[in-house]
Amino acid sequence: MDSKLADATAPIFTEDPYSNEHLVDPYALFERMREVGPVLKIQEHGVLAVTRFDECKEVLDDYRTFISGAGAGPKNLHHEPSWRAQGIMESDPPIHTQMRQAMAGVISPRGVRSLRAGFEEYASKLVDELLARGEFDLIKDMAEVFPLRAFGDAV
Repeated sequence: MDSKLADATAPIFTEDPYSNEHLVDPYALFERMREVGPVLKIQEHGVLAVTRFDECKEVLDDYRTFISGAGAGPKNLHHEPSWRAQGIMESDPPIHTQMRQAMAGVISPRGVRSLRAGFEEYASKLVDELLARGEFDLIKDMAEVFPLRAFGDAV
């Protein structure tokens, strides 16, 4: 897949996948995107979206053309600063390969099973702290905090 050709010929998709409505329930949107074509240009953000398995695999396998080190989302990290340190998702070989090998044992099913008790302990503590507050923002105070802390500690 030639990325310049795809950019020039991709149908324009006018729905915003990052709208609150679609973030809450994205599955109908994903189906509409797949129906439109394997590659779409998201009008709101000026980026391409790859919607089907074969094309996604092609993109993921071609790291020289489709550079993850520039970011794995709508921001180009070569032009805009990231809000956090770049991780495995925003890296290309050989760095990606080294990070993947280092994490393989931790994020394998066996590795994650061995971390379950620690995840549950931290989840219980976090829930108790949030309930004690009486009021909290589920996204900010739990959904953003838990995976960063739990997996961060694991890695």
